[in-house]
Amino acid sequence: MNFPYLVQLNEGNDPWLTTSIEWAVQEHLNACAIGTGVYRIGGWVRPHGERSGHALARQLALLMHFRGSDGSPGLARLQDRRVLHLLHQRAGIDWSFGLKGVERWCYLDHNLVLQTLQGAPGTPDFQALPTAAVHSGLLDRSMAVNLAVARWLRSAFPLPENALALVLDKVRIAGQRGVRHAQDQGAYAAEALIDPAFEHWPDLDRLIKTVARFHQRLSDGMDLHRPEWAGKPPDHWRRPEERPA
Repeated sequence: MNFPYLVQLNEGNDPWLTTSIEWAVQEHLNACAIGTGVYRIGGWVRPHGERSGHALARQLALLMHFRGSDGSPGLARLQDRRVLHLLHQRAGIDWSFGLKGVERWCYLDHNLVLQTLQGAPGTPDFQALPTAAVHSGLLDRSMAVNLAVARWLRSAFPLPENALALVLDKVRIAGQRGVRHAQDQGAYAAEALIDPAFEHWPDLDRLIKTVARFHQRLSDGMDLHRPEWAGKPPDHWRRPEERPA
């Protein structure tokens, strides 16, 4: 695992600020083009007042630790702005408390919109974010969500404002249908959002069982069978008398 690090810039006129923004945009475009990728730029952090880089790094490092639903220790990869955005949008975390002493933490979301987290002024509390079931549950599903969002972005931009809620719902449904691996759940979620007929294809459950039995990737099976549902309405397989008037 590559641990995150801070780079101190000389205010807004530092040329590395522009360079880092360009990197953040380009790595996002690269990830969308291939459906996955590495996100090196987690964002830009500005503390309240004068603080040493060591103190800021210590505070952010402690924020990344959490306890899972079973009590086991975990590490929230907040330096990955996809994970940060998922927690920002869906976990209900009080960031003003967790980021006390940090004036703002800015990052680019999946639509390349600049998002900002703001901490309260004052002496920072060096501790982890409060653990909640929704917090650890989101982290468990973050890989599947990230893969689904990247795949979805290959066919639509910008994504709707409720994109993460939609993706999480499809990841949940994938798990209920027997899709176990994060990579496969992400592929399922993206396909269901790009082409809604996919979830109504009569042989989908059989495909899921087949790829699981032979330890294959669901995306490979979907590529093979996509003509079965691509471009068709969700009710394509219903009898005429069952379709709405």
